[in-house]
Amino acid sequence: MKKHFYILCTIVLAIMLVATSCNKESNEPETEDNAVEYDVVPYSITVGITPMTDKIDGVELKTTFADGDFIEISNYKILVERAILTSNDCAGTDKATFSGE
Repeated sequence: MKKHFYILCTIVLAIMLVATSCNKESNEPETEDNAVEYDVVPYSITVGITPMTDKIDGVELKTTFADGDFIEISNYKILVERAILTSNDCAGTDKATFSGE
């Protein structure tokens, strides 16, 4: 009886080892067949600054846009990576159009 018990335990152990080795995830890189595709959509937004003469924590509020101003959108529920919208020729104006994709 003891001999049959050892044989049974050996068979169960072998089945468990085979089952766990077959269940491992593949470390293969994504191929074109199973790669997730995302759409790149160009968009723009026009914003304006309401002129104010005030300070917050000693910093004077802006009344116009300047070269190098940008808008960053980082909503990862709808975006894969953060979006940076930039503007051109808006220095000294109170409205600017920011564009990106």
